[in-house]
Amino acid sequence: MARTLTALVLPTLLLSLALAAPVPRDAGPTPPPYFPTRVGDKRTYGWNNGPIDCVETVTGVGVVGGTCHVTTQVTYNFEDCPLKTTAVTDAGLFLVSYGEKRLDAPYCFLKEPAVPGTTWTIDGKDKDGRPWSRAHRVVGPEWVEVPAGRFHALRVDEENGPKPDAKKWTNWYARGVGLIKRVERMPDGTVEDSFALKSFTPGPVRTGSK
Repeated sequence: MARTLTALVLPTLLLSLALAAPVPRDAGPTPPPYFPTRVGDKRTYGWNNGPIDCVETVTGVGVVGGTCHVTTQVTYNFEDCPLKTTAVTDAGLFLVSYGEKRLDAPYCFLKEPAVPGTTWTIDGKDKDGRPWSRAHRVVGPEWVEVPAGRFHALRVDEENGPKPDAKKWTNWYARGVGLIKRVERMPDGTVEDSFALKSFTPGPVRTGSK
């Protein structure tokens, strides 16, 4: 349970509603964010070392303080986990609350614009007051094959601070879907855990929505 919550809580989004600059006539449509934003969007993940599936479903989308908050329900081994609220802004994707706890500061798990080489670090303290640090780096787009299909996804690497014994994670995000694969490695490079998207079911299109 803790493994699943840690992996999926890292993935979620705020959508900035600030007035945009005029769009050039030759500009194409705005691409969707690296996260599902329609009520009913459902992602089902499978683990590398067991038959248990994890399902995450968008249960609500609303505007709070001028930004779009997306609420998702994670079900692991047929048990519902606390709701989490995620968000997307022009500056990136942020986790803002988990269950009844609102984070002291939103956790940025994907920084926008997602240019290869972009880095950022999140610092904090655990429940016992011990400091922790998580470094992130945008690697760039890659083609990734998962049970749900083949995706052109953005790769983002993480590690527990710049230290020799740090664990490392590799994440891939697809536009309109979100996290499609995550691999956790030990300091020696051995894969300790991983999960991948088995299916993505879009939510129903409602009257007046796009």
